[in-house]
Amino acid sequence: MQSAFMADPISTFFGFCIWVLQVIGDFTGMGYELANIVIFVIVHPALTLALFVLWRRAQRQAVGCSCCTAYT
Repeated sequence: MQSAFMADPISTFFGFCIWVLQVIGDFTGMGYELANIVIFVIVHPALTLALFVLWRRAQRQAVGCSCCTAYT
């Protein structure tokens, strides 16, 4: 006999993610829908943008590094 996870792992993982969002919503008092919006509409794009800016800044600093100019 197969377990539920092995029979349909995508639905099981999706159900787990929904449960996590419900726990976050209950813990913070926001509810599932607002927790979903805050995480995926506000926090995730903000983190992506911040990491992109940091990556570009590091690239610019690496190009201006004096140790790299000896090899070009």
